[in-house]
Amino acid sequence: MSLPTPWCPRPDTIAAAKPPILQQQQQQQQQQQHQQQKHRKQQALPPPPPQQQQQQQQQQQQQQQQQQQHQQQQQQQQQQQQQQGLEEAQNQQQQKQQQQQQQQQQQQQYQQQQQQQQQQQQQQQQQQQQQERQTSGIAGGTAAILLTVGAPHQMSLILPRSIQH
Repeated sequence: MSLPTPWCPRPDTIAAAKPPILQQQQQQQQQQQHQQQKHRKQQALPPPPPQQQQQQQQQQQQQQQQQQQHQQQQQQQQQQQQQQGLEEAQNQQQQKQQQQQQQQQQQQQYQQQQQQQQQQQQQQQQQQQQQERQTSGIAGGTAAILLTVGAPHQMSLILPRSIQH
């Protein structure tokens, strides 16, 4: 049993009507469908239900988009190399870029460590302040009232520690 191959328009006839990205996607889809049909002929299996076909096509489109993004990145790298006019090999430039990225990551990690240290210092300072308040026997809200009463030796009489805690 051989399944009839569906009629596919020639890619050069589509080129005038559609932008190049759609044209690339359509060409790749046609190639992949053609490969799937070849594969089915070899296995002599019935075609999968349409839902599976749609899922496969969606996955293929996602893969194509990723491939296109990858191609765009490569093109950007090539353009950068051309603009810079460097005579070094591409591998060396890529290694340099990777090293720069690693250095940036290390710097970011160093910055994060610094931030963590700063946070720890702030926490320590806050703890020290709280301890100082507790040991001095002055609660945060009552400090202003106590100061209006009188000398420090009278404060212990007005607010004993048993009442504060």
